[in-house]
Amino acid sequence: MTVGNLAKPKFISEPNEISYSPAIVITVLRDEMIRSYEGSGYSLMAHGDEVGKVAAEIARVLFRNSPEVEFLAETARLAGCLHDVGKVTIPEQVRFSPLFFTEIERKIMENHVTAGKRLLESAGFHREIVEAAHFHHVWFAGGGYPFCGLRGEQIPVNARIVAVADHFVARVEDRSYRLGQDPDFVWFEMQLASGTHFDPRVIEAFSQTEYLRAMLA
Repeated sequence: MTVGNLAKPKFISEPNEISYSPAIVITVLRDEMIRSYEGSGYSLMAHGDEVGKVAAEIARVLFRNSPEVEFLAETARLAGCLHDVGKVTIPEQVRFSPLFFTEIERKIMENHVTAGKRLLESAGFHREIVEAAHFHHVWFAGGGYPFCGLRGEQIPVNARIVAVADHFVARVEDRSYRLGQDPDFVWFEMQLASGTHFDPRVIEAFSQTEYLRAMLA
């Protein structure tokens, strides 16, 4: 599989352009992710960490023949960890809304992908990390959000990886308003959506991960 336009292994575009090290920037963002959902029964940071772990496993399978496989896996991991960072900008009344959003609330919540892009860009993160935050809700066959006209392999590879990891983790994890869904059922539905919602090659790679095997055991 073509790796695409992945650049040299660095997560900050130009370190000299900003005042803080990547580690400090990540720490600040993660602290804000903890604070933003405090007391809600949901941990945005824990969700990101789990998505990052799964994304890294997918990347290791997807790029197993690449000499840069560990760099690519670490890029996917960080992309997964920070994919929802834009949710820290969502107003509390929407963030803590019950199960069903109004149409206006849904639009506000969907804006987290654009907010995440801006946050990560302003912090100096490399393009691969920014793109995953911005495009992980774009469907493989087109559609989803934000509206961008991308489809198939035009969608950045880390966004396609995070889309699969995020969807599965979000469906099976418990939330304050619902219990997690059955992993077998979630996986069955995701296979049906291969080629429409998800990249078939990423779905195939996910099927070979130890994480999914353990969840379905």
